[in-house]
Amino acid sequence: MKKAIFCALLPLLVQGFQAAWAEEGSAVRKRAADEEEAAPQLATVVVQGRRETPALQTQVETRSARQPLQSADAARFLTRMPGFAALRKGGGNSEAVLRGMSGSRLGILADGVELYGSCWQRMDSPLSYIYPDAYEQVTLIKGPQSVSHGAGMSAGVVEFKRRRPVFEQPGIRFDGAALAGSFGRNDQMAEVLAGHAQWYGRVGATRSESQSYKDGAGLRVHSAWRRWSGDAALGWTPDARTLLELAGGASDGQADYADRHSDATRLHRAWWKLKLEKQAVSPWVKRIDAFIHHSHADHVMDNYSMRTIHPSWEGILMVMNPQNKLDQGRLSVDLEPAKNVIWTLGLDRQRVRTFNRMAMFYPSLMGVPGLPPDVVERNTTDYRRIELQKYHDVTKTGAFTELLWPLNAANTQRLAGGARLDRVEMEMPSVKAASRRTLRSGFVRYERDVPQWGSFYAGLGHSQRFPDYWEYMWINERVGGASYASLRPERLTQLDAGFAMQRGRWSAQVSGFYGRSRDYLLFHWRPAIFVENIDARQFGLEAQAHAQITPAWSAGASLAWVRGFNLTRHTSLPQRPPLTATLEARYAQGGLSAGVKLLAAMRQKHIDYGTGGVDGFDQGPTPGHATVSLDASWQIRRGLTFSAGIDNLFNRQYSEHLSAGAAPGTPRSLVEPLSRLNEPGRAFWLRVSYRY
Repeated sequence: MKKAIFCALLPLLVQGFQAAWAEEGSAVRKRAADEEEAAPQLATVVVQGRRETPALQTQVETRSARQPLQSADAARFLTRMPGFAALRKGGGNSEAVLRGMSGSRLGILADGVELYGSCWQRMDSPLSYIYPDAYEQVTLIKGPQSVSHGAGMSAGVVEFKRRRPVFEQPGIRFDGAALAGSFGRNDQMAEVLAGHAQWYGRVGATRSESQSYKDGAGLRVHSAWRRWSGDAALGWTPDARTLLELAGGASDGQADYADRHSDATRLHRAWWKLKLEKQAVSPWVKRIDAFIHHSHADHVMDNYSMRTIHPSWEGILMVMNPQNKLDQGRLSVDLEPAKNVIWTLGLDRQRVRTFNRMAMFYPSLMGVPGLPPDVVERNTTDYRRIELQKYHDVTKTGAFTELLWPLNAANTQRLAGGARLDRVEMEMPSVKAASRRTLRSGFVRYERDVPQWGSFYAGLGHSQRFPDYWEYMWINERVGGASYASLRPERLTQLDAGFAMQRGRWSAQVSGFYGRSRDYLLFHWRPAIFVENIDARQFGLEAQAHAQITPAWSAGASLAWVRGFNLTRHTSLPQRPPLTATLEARYAQGGLSAGVKLLAAMRQKHIDYGTGGVDGFDQGPTPGHATVSLDASWQIRRGLTFSAGIDNLFNRQYSEHLSAGAAPGTPRSLVEPLSRLNEPGRAFWLRVSYRY
């Protein structure tokens, strides 16, 4: 089947390259001059929003045209960047995995605010509360090469951002899109901005839903979802250097999960944020940033509202209501004591409180005489009658500094470094456990710009990560794991290096890493559940290249590879994605654009059965697979674009290596207990977007 896919794709690519080179010459150069004016309108279509600035940092435009299908699942959206994988649990709310690391090792930020989930089973991972189209840009920093975003983000930092609106004169702007697709996919997004030089207002809303999808063999996977979000902001800009903004919003949704016997009937989150930005304060003080933030996540899951109860429950109805409350604040100052010397000083503090309550209804207790009143009172599905209990309370207080120092007058060589100190205080009242730790993190990095070529960096970073809520929840020292007192913070020392080049019509980016972890926190899920500290080694690389062969034809490719070893037990480190590669070709002329993309994943045999992380475990080796997707777009006029596509063109039945196990009795593609969830089969989609 792989050969058939490659054979189907190869003639298209060869034809594209032949046509591209055949057009070289005076006719092409003349037409290129004629099309120069139209090129900026097509940039987001051809380049698909990706650029490297600098080699260390990847930026992606979230609303630009892309393939495959526009994702409402933020974790699957991130897989468009090499090195990312998504662990599927159903139709949405997947777990993001970067370089084989996930959970709290990967920092997830929304406009500077770190996000958290509340469910001890990670139904609502932090990315569950992000709809990509509600933001304008995603920034990724790989590895422990920054200390200004928080503690313990050893895999890297992902930040979803909105740009500051700028109005030179009074005006109104609109950005909207609607999408329809296979499996009942139905999305809408709209954002309105209004303002003038001294103030602005923004209102945005998103809505997305889908029915359960079918895999390549036509078997249904329990994966439907429905979600919405809304937010608003009011900004005061008395001058071009000052911004005071008050923002807030709310979101909610429901989601089916094929990997367990319960579904999310509520995924509610409400938040507000007040921020201040001040630039060019004095010759030394270049920038001041500060914000305070509060959010409340309220999640409900049950085993009966969105499915038929599995026989193993014997008719028992279960409802759980985990919640979390986050209070967060940050202050940072950028100083410039000398030309091109940037010195950042900052403080941040956050408190995360997690609560839970559970209600269960036993049909067998109905009508039984002589039951105690409290038993009768608690035999219900009305969870609101049950008192909330605090499960986890953690406070983090941090101080950080970063310095960027030029090594020559042209500022083409730089030395960057940073240090961070955090005090973490944790309490778990439900088990009367507490811990207090001081964490230290830092990095040093050499950067160099090569004129007319690109940039290079190499850095050594160290990160210390405190055990998170989910790792403490699965403590089980009776079967060999660590105890509440003995579970130690994770310590990673890692070398990161990479370069980004731009040479004429060619561009490429390569990044690699090698890390050693002390007290790496490893989950054992089979045959017993417990958490332990181990030593580990991990390394890998990501690469991508793009060629604008002619003004009309372009091609691109990417690759990602990662390996890890458990040095304590002398096995492979689990939950590492296989070697993954993409290959694409695109044609763009005038207002028309079309592309074909191949995504291939190799066989993964480096596993450690039954071990993993907070979001999954190795279930065995997986075969390789390849899929092809097509897309086309038509820019009818400035601001109005229609696009359409087909994903999984050949309707392959396959599953990713990183995939949650299907719960027995849950509608799914595969029938064996704990088998991986299959990916969607062939899917058609149509999208229209309008902006003015």
